Amino acid sequence: MKAQAPHSEVYHDRLLVMDERIRETLAETVREGVEAGYFDDVDPEDTARFAATAINGAHVRRVALHERPAEARRLFERYLDATLGREQSTEVSA
Repeated sequence: MKAQAPHSEVYHDRLLVMDERIRETLAETVREGVEAGYFDDVDPEDTARFAATAINGAHVRRVALHERPAEARRLFERYLDATLGREQSTEVSA
């Protein structure tokens, strides 16, 4: 579907809606974490855009290069620790 998006308005529009939902959910989570004092004062929209991009990139690398998800997760968690001021032992439940 992603490969067809540049050539199909239907695919493009669907991916755009999905991306907006993901970023909105991530931004709201970050916003709530900042307000509750769990995270440092960061821009929720910027953090959400980066997180969504990292997640998409990790997926592409997994599918195209058979890269192990553990490496992407390790790097992503390091980013979250540094950006949000999150302690490494902190677990977020779904």
